[in-house]
Amino acid sequence: MTHDYNYLAHAALGLGASHLSQNGNVNYNAQALQHRVTAINLINQQIADTSHKSIADRDALFAALVCIAAQSCLMPHGMTEYLVMSRGATLVSTSMMPEYHRSVFRSWTPDAHIDDIRDIITDQPKDMKIIEGFKASALALEPRCRTECEKIYCESMLKAISWLPTSSLEGK
Repeated sequence: MTHDYNYLAHAALGLGASHLSQNGNVNYNAQALQHRVTAINLINQQIADTSHKSIADRDALFAALVCIAAQSCLMPHGMTEYLVMSRGATLVSTSMMPEYHRSVFRSWTPDAHIDDIRDIITDQPKDMKIIEGFKASALALEPRCRTECEKIYCESMLKAISWLPTSSLEGK
């Protein structure tokens, strides 16, 4: 996909260079910053012209913003950048992706995430010894709960544990 979208290629290269600089024995920080700046400039041009964008165009734009946001986490003092880029990605996903269900990122919605987790946990085998040990540990913590928050948390944990013999998903 990146060969059709320069902004995505630059965003991916910038993220890769930042990752290698932080985790390898090399320093590609200058290249990472150059790719980042180029990607951001190209992304801004794309956001300014939203007419006639295909689903693939919008997916590429969203992917580039995700790369830029991820790269922010690898930069010193990158929290502000991360928040700005996350906001940009949210803007793209909510206003420029009206057919989100057709996007390659459709599984990134809260509902899709819950569906994925439900599929994973519903049919998992259960080891009753582990469940009983977990319950015993939680019950041992119960008398130590002092604040209202601790009591609510413990109660919720015990409720969830009570569902485990049937299913990990609310006893279903």
